[in-house]
Amino acid sequence: MTPISALLPDALSSTLDLKPAYRGGQIFHWIHRRLVFSPEGMTDLPASLRSGLAGTVSPMTLEVADCRQDDDGTVKYGLRLADGCVIEAVLLTDLRGRKTACLSTQAGCAMGCTYCRTARLGLRRNLAAHEIVEQLLMLRSRHGEIANVVFMGMGEPLANLAALRSAVAVLCCPAGTGMSPRRLTVSTCGLIAGIRDLTVAGPHLRLALSLQTADQELRTRLMPAARTNPLTELRRALLEYQAAAGKRITLEIVLLAGINDGRKDAEDLRRFVQPGRGLRPLRVLVNLIPYNHVEGLPYTASTPEKVAGYRRLLLSAGIPVSVRLPRGPGIGGACGQLGGLVQDRPDTPHPG
Repeated sequence: MTPISALLPDALSSTLDLKPAYRGGQIFHWIHRRLVFSPEGMTDLPASLRSGLAGTVSPMTLEVADCRQDDDGTVKYGLRLADGCVIEAVLLTDLRGRKTACLSTQAGCAMGCTYCRTARLGLRRNLAAHEIVEQLLMLRSRHGEIANVVFMGMGEPLANLAALRSAVAVLCCPAGTGMSPRRLTVSTCGLIAGIRDLTVAGPHLRLALSLQTADQELRTRLMPAARTNPLTELRRALLEYQAAAGKRITLEIVLLAGINDGRKDAEDLRRFVQPGRGLRPLRVLVNLIPYNHVEGLPYTASTPEKVAGYRRLLLSAGIPVSVRLPRGPGIGGACGQLGGLVQDRPDTPHPG
């Protein structure tokens, strides 16, 4: 069965050898606007075409293996892929009822960040573009329209940039949902080559950098990828992206008690954003994230007083700051917690 959810209308027509060619646009419309995943339900296609497609194409290849809902309304799904790998996707709902889909781009992760549960899984493989797209299709089919998409689930999106680009092209296609790139955010642990690739070739999405600290030595201990992506060069890449995309960048700081939540840490971050000496400042929003507990990891969350002190120092320098409200910690769906539904063996029988 050929997966087709990441094929644009023209690609559908050519791949499936459709005559007339506008049939590709009809199929795309059924999948991405009408959320119909069975060719038999695409009723404006000829019956002969519907029956032929039914045995050869698959608009939806993933299966829901698990679903859990937190008291705050967050929903986390364990999704089994065609080869048995399990990934997780999360639906977040804010206080105004707006929905955000948090999507995965890899099965597991190779970045090794010491405070993150997903990092303990290691990397199984990159996701294909259709496996990224289908996460959003599944969430929309169950929960209605979704305002924003964040590529902040399992994996490092810029380590799977080709598939990410293809998925974004589908999400932004006017023949489907036509999402604005302003509603899409990609989060990275700071892969300089990937940021520069986005700068030159796009897409110019909202960019969030998982920074944690502006101290190179500490950042390398917390985030092994920082060893080959040093802060000085990373800052230059961020400035280049900012100039090309015209958007401010979000700096994400997971505050770990006694490790990166002191006055010096806040001062280091201020200097990273506003270095002085004639150097260009970064235009940023700093997002402070209280650490979410992960069993077996040696970290605890900073106290509210520490968070408030860190925030005050940045605000006094004129740097915009937000403090993220934890969403989904009761189901392992909050920042740094994904991976709890992933099973060790790809051939584990489906539940039920």
